[in-house]
Amino acid sequence: MPLYTVKNKVTGETESLICPYEDLKLLLSENPDLQQSLAAPRTVSGIKDVRARIPDGFKDVLRKVKQGSGKQNTIGI
Repeated sequence: MPLYTVKNKVTGETESLICPYEDLKLLLSENPDLQQSLAAPRTVSGIKDVRARIPDGFKDVLRKVKQGSGKQNTIGI
């Protein structure tokens, strides 16, 4: 579900909501003091590359396959 940022016009407080868009529209129509506001997208860090998560045993198999293939191989380890 999407993440929406809602700001209270009276108090200036912001709140993040995870809900369907229809629920957000209903909340905004029932509460005239609330308005949807834009927020910077949140970034995810600490995610490793796919090759960093490959077990060492499988890397050994790829090395053997690469050694046995021709000069024009495209196998990356």
